[in-house]
Amino acid sequence: MFYRFFLVLSVLLATMVLYAADVTDVVDAADDDDPFDFKLDISYNSSHHFGTIKREYNNWEDNAYEDVNGNRYYTVDQRRVQTNEYKGNPTLQYTQILDINAEIGLYHDLSLSVDIPIILSDQYQLLFENYTLDNNNDAHATQGSLVDQGLFPADGALAYKHKGVGDLTIGMNWAPFSQERGIWPFSWLLAFHVTFPTSAKATPSGANALGTDGRMHPTGDAGKVGTKNYTLHFITAMSKRVEMFEPYFRLHFDLPIAGSNSLYQDTKKEYGFDFGTEFIFWERPKKEQEIRMRLDFNLLFSTKGNAYNYITDARWIYPAGTGAFLDGSPRDLKHMLPMEDAWAQAGVMLKFDFHVWKYLEFGTFAQLNYRSNRYITNALPNEAGYINGLDSEQTNWMSDQKSGGRLLIESNLILNWGVNLALLF
Repeated sequence: MFYRFFLVLSVLLATMVLYAADVTDVVDAADDDDPFDFKLDISYNSSHHFGTIKREYNNWEDNAYEDVNGNRYYTVDQRRVQTNEYKGNPTLQYTQILDINAEIGLYHDLSLSVDIPIILSDQYQLLFENYTLDNNNDAHATQGSLVDQGLFPADGALAYKHKGVGDLTIGMNWAPFSQERGIWPFSWLLAFHVTFPTSAKATPSGANALGTDGRMHPTGDAGKVGTKNYTLHFITAMSKRVEMFEPYFRLHFDLPIAGSNSLYQDTKKEYGFDFGTEFIFWERPKKEQEIRMRLDFNLLFSTKGNAYNYITDARWIYPAGTGAFLDGSPRDLKHMLPMEDAWAQAGVMLKFDFHVWKYLEFGTFAQLNYRSNRYITNALPNEAGYINGLDSEQTNWMSDQKSGGRLLIESNLILNWGVNLALLF
């Protein structure tokens, strides 16, 4: 049995044709036997975000005291209180994206790519937790909660939905070394992509409306999906085929630049490092057929900056006919985004690709990421996005007291999965 297995394995290895790994593959052109190459990849991607949003604030007035100079202090064990405000229902955020990517070979291992994401649904679902039940089993906001302070709508469950055609990305991809050609010992990719602000701007304004009961309620639809940012994407990757394995690593850096009509003043930069290997289960070179499995580990770091995060749509509310938010902040700040702390993410992905025919390929993947605990509203008074009661200094119901009102997220898990179909010409 083992003899037959190794015999079949030896035959496969002897007849293999080298294909570049997914992370270093570039559509080529202008070769003697292949003057033209084009790839159209259509993928469906789904993402589920889990986590718990907590409110951090100073405790009640009774726990404060004044020193001999009249300065107010809190006892150490009562200075900070954390209460659960929202949790996923069933997830904090749920996205469905149809991504259309086209890549055309220009000359040898140089290609031009165009990417257009279609956001089928970007749904925020928050279930209010900080409440009490009265004798009629009706929910009432707990004192000191976001609803009690008038910073979030009164509805117990908040649901907001974005959808539309996303921003266009155009990129250049070049493989100065390509093991597939048989003259280089490894494959090396260099890529530079630019995302343009082509989509209508996502905005939290109008996400909430004044109901007949005189209270603010979410409408359930927060509008479009565009950021109005230019984003520069720098990518490099290397891989080397060793028999049936092809280990690789990839580095990437995303630099958003706020446009003239952007919601962002201080954008978040992202640094990523991926590493793993592809395993070639089966190949039939003459018919250009193969089955691959990819095991990928990823590390991602994002700097502090404005973010369209889980509570953005909910927090921007103001009564009709007034010039200020319910918390007293100037109304001309209504399009500012929360200031989110830096975070780190680690994850693992498993991906399968089936090249079933010369012109046809399909695949599927699943990925699980863990994102570090962080404050999702943490602006200083002089930073973009600062609002009393949701950032650092004052809470409305405590007049001149210091330090409180921030929101933080814990146990932030992100599950991604998807399928794709590629046409090769």
